[in-house]
Amino acid sequence: MKLDSASCQSFRRSNVNVQLEQTTNTNENIAIFQNLLIKAGKQATHIRRDGKHHKVTIWWNKECSIAKYNLDTAKRLYKQYRTYELYVEMQRNNARLKKTIVRAKKDSWIKFLDGLDFCTPVTKTYTTIKKLLSRDSQETINPPLVYKNRFLISDIDKANAAAEHLASIVSVEDPFVEEAIAQKSKVKCMSQIDNNTPYNSPFSLHELTTVIKSLLKTSPGDDGIYPHFIQNLPIDWVQILLGFINETWDHGLFHKSWKDGTVKLIPKQGKDKTKIENYRTITLLPVAGKIYE
Repeated sequence: MKLDSASCQSFRRSNVNVQLEQTTNTNENIAIFQNLLIKAGKQATHIRRDGKHHKVTIWWNKECSIAKYNLDTAKRLYKQYRTYELYVEMQRNNARLKKTIVRAKKDSWIKFLDGLDFCTPVTKTYTTIKKLLSRDSQETINPPLVYKNRFLISDIDKANAAAEHLASIVSVEDPFVEEAIAQKSKVKCMSQIDNNTPYNSPFSLHELTTVIKSLLKTSPGDDGIYPHFIQNLPIDWVQILLGFINETWDHGLFHKSWKDGTVKLIPKQGKDKTKIENYRTITLLPVAGKIYE
């Protein structure tokens, strides 16, 4: 769920009230805050029942609808039965849909050129070109994997195989462990000398807003919160987030959900997607944890 410029304004004016329980459990309040943040984001975006954004296209025709229906049917069958034959059939329907879309865009462009004259506004021409060049986003389904002469179909089997493969190639001995422990002990000793030092003082609102502005446009972590959600927060929400960060910092804590990362497999370009060694990994971390760090 992403916010466009219009949705950002609606998000800033969100009427979702931040009502936190009067409890000393910071973890519970942070969880409530994150759920309210997701709720406000959903209210600000226009989402259909299937969870997808409405998209108006000038080139979509009946042939595209038929090809899309056939692809959706093939996807449902593959998700239900998970066989290699159904996966191949789904890929064939996906290829047919792509060809149909290319043909539909070409026909739409020819039709537009036939009606083009000196009275046609430049903005209309630009908008038409932009819509024809836009890529139609489609749901991607992970292909079957082959690992240790095993043919893996289910997502659970793929995840277990990926974990086993990563464990076999990643060293468990971290050369920076001893250095990190020494640095942590040094900081702990320094913090016991004087609690009024700058690095022990509470974070300011200016520091927090500076970090928020520097966030990159990345995918969300397991909590589903995008960086631009935080960047478009009303000031009172930012102040609440600042209170959470200072409270966790004062107690030397790190919120449990901020530690959870989602590991994604990204296929290497030009490599066989059925072999697990042809994937690289990225870890998606919650944006609140990035801000706190």
